[in-house]
Amino acid sequence: MSRKSGLRLSSNVVRYGIAVLGTVLATEVRVVLNPTLGAGLPFTTYFVTTIIVAIFLGIGPALLALVLGGLLGTYLFILPANLPGNSGPVQLIPYFVITIGLSLLIKIIQDARRRAEQAAIDLVESRERLATILASIGDAVIATDLEGRVTFMNGVAQKLIGCSDQDASGKNIHQLLTVVDPESREVVEDPVSRVLHGGVGNKPARQTLLVSPAGRETPIEDNSTSIRNENGKSTGVVLVFRDITLRKQVEHELRENERRFRTMADTTPVMLWLSGADGLYNFFNQSWLDFTGRTMEQ
Repeated sequence: MSRKSGLRLSSNVVRYGIAVLGTVLATEVRVVLNPTLGAGLPFTTYFVTTIIVAIFLGIGPALLALVLGGLLGTYLFILPANLPGNSGPVQLIPYFVITIGLSLLIKIIQDARRRAEQAAIDLVESRERLATILASIGDAVIATDLEGRVTFMNGVAQKLIGCSDQDASGKNIHQLLTVVDPESREVVEDPVSRVLHGGVGNKPARQTLLVSPAGRETPIEDNSTSIRNENGKSTGVVLVFRDITLRKQVEHELRENERRFRTMADTTPVMLWLSGADGLYNFFNQSWLDFTGRTMEQ
């Protein structure tokens, strides 16, 4: 027998043992009340005991207490007083019916409550796992409702915008960021509004300039899409964007290096031409062009 099975067996023994003990105590109380109640209400204490057992120990121990109570009540308080006109035997059926019905109702209520509690626990754990995952990725993530109000913002987004998740929660996305075109410097539609105004679906990634409330500018590549529930209905928008400052710096340096190389190559009197791995020529300097009389386009 495994340790888990042994613990379950021990737990059941304790539960059923308490049910038996409760029935014995109910008998003692009924004996004390017998001078007052006589043959009337022979199952009162057993009924109360069974309901208490059902609430705290479950339906199995409650059924055991029910049966024991029925047997003891009949043997001790009905049969000795089984005289003409005694209604004790008639009370046995309502005792079983009402007690079983209430015990089952208690079980149904408790099962529903446990399921609700477990669902709440699962939801919290799921949110914590999701938050951990989103916090560990390198991209900034912001979720909003259909009105554009922020419902979640991971650590990367908080750092880029300069605002904590608690401070941003409930605020409209327009209060937290402004998106401008890096060339024209004109304000463009933010990624969340693109989805809300443009219908359901993914929007293609684009390179823009993020301006935080403090005026900090960060080149980003953003993408946004609708959040849909299990019925396919849109419930909000998720915005994912990454800081491309380093990429922009690398691209700028590459352009500068290419420009410097082109300047040096064009000023040397030696003819230069380069070919790629495919054997096709893809570069000619000005000396070569002057010697051949061709243009770069030719």
